[in-house]
Amino acid sequence: GWPANGLAIDASAGDQTTPSLLAVGAGGTFVFSSDASKRILAEHLGPDGTAMPGWTGSPLIVRDVDGTPAAYPYAAPDGEGGCFVAWAHARGPRAEVWAHHLSWAGVLDPGWPEDGRQVATGGANGIRGVAPDGAGGLYVAYIKTFDPGSLDDDVYAARLLPDGNMAPGWPLAVCALSDWQALNSVSADSTGGLLLAWFDFRSYPPRIYVQRLRPDGSSPPGWQPDGNLVSDLPGYHDYPRLAPDGHGGALVCFAEGFNNRGYVQRLLPNG
Repeated sequence: GWPANGLAIDASAGDQTTPSLLAVGAGGTFVFSSDASKRILAEHLGPDGTAMPGWTGSPLIVRDVDGTPAAYPYAAPDGEGGCFVAWAHARGPRAEVWAHHLSWAGVLDPGWPEDGRQVATGGANGIRGVAPDGAGGLYVAYIKTFDPGSLDDDVYAARLLPDGNMAPGWPLAVCALSDWQALNSVSADSTGGLLLAWFDFRSYPPRIYVQRLRPDGSSPPGWQPDGNLVSDLPGYHDYPRLAPDGHGGALVCFAEGFNNRGYVQRLLPNG
């Protein structure tokens, strides 16, 4: 059984940071972390906490390149029992986003580059979430700024095909208006597309916006180029969280900071 105080992800010496997990039902749970050597590690545990067949009981090294920090892994199912994982990779003042694909049995996809696929470069990039595309590929959502000293983040997204190549038309700027767009939540839309929610300083106090993207990167009719406003109630809106409604629309909860109230809204498939 499981230890009373929890199971160590990695029993080796040194720090382990930024853990995350992905439950895949009867197929167990994938667990990811970053270690003291600045690598991305993976485990696949069964319901009893032991390693799944094919896994050695020691973490699988997903990313170990040039000693620069890799952290903040996010995972999504691949639809075949394995998963995708994407993470942040720091190189001096720049931050990149990378991704890889691994099987149920702990084999890194030989069709992908050995060290993973670079998703985002140019400027400073911060990963904020991933979602399956329903066709064996992966959406990766991140923020980008070309001036890390300012609050001028923009919202970006990419789509990787099952073979690890970038889908045509991707990556793309979801919202790149002036001032700060702080991406907080990402979800598949239940129809093969992607939902993203952020709080936006295009005006003050900020408001919550949501965008829906189709697999080709376009937005369905009714969705505006820089996202749809969730609520125009007075106050400071932040910390949005998304869930798909099962029909292509979105359920969004958010906080109103001036009066410390919580709200939830539903956006239909047409925005």
